[in-house]
Amino acid sequence: MSSIRKLLLASLGLVDLTKEKAEQVVADLVERGEITTQEGEDFLTELFQRLDTEKDQMLHRVQKESHKLMAGLGMASTEEVQELRFRLDRLEKQLKALEAGPETDSTDSTDSTDSNMEQ
Repeated sequence: MSSIRKLLLASLGLVDLTKEKAEQVVADLVERGEITTQEGEDFLTELFQRLDTEKDQMLHRVQKESHKLMAGLGMASTEEVQELRFRLDRLEKQLKALEAGPETDSTDSTDSTDSNMEQ
């Protein structure tokens, strides 16, 4: 099975391989008696697991490189934008609270502290 597996991987190519194409190739090999049904199923399982792993690794590499590129261009990441939005929301709430007027308990204690500092 090892030489057939290598041949299939080389001839089909991992990038352009579709599930249907791989299943058809394996079905043809089983039909010709070159591999057993179990070997074909095992091969397909292994192949699709490898494809998933390689797809995930490629996605990770692309994301990593795009983050580096964005940082090099001075662009903010999604996380940085979210943090800025959170901070802006918090500041807007503080501003609205200040515009609404002083609070009796907390403002009185800070006002007297501020007055003492000014003297």
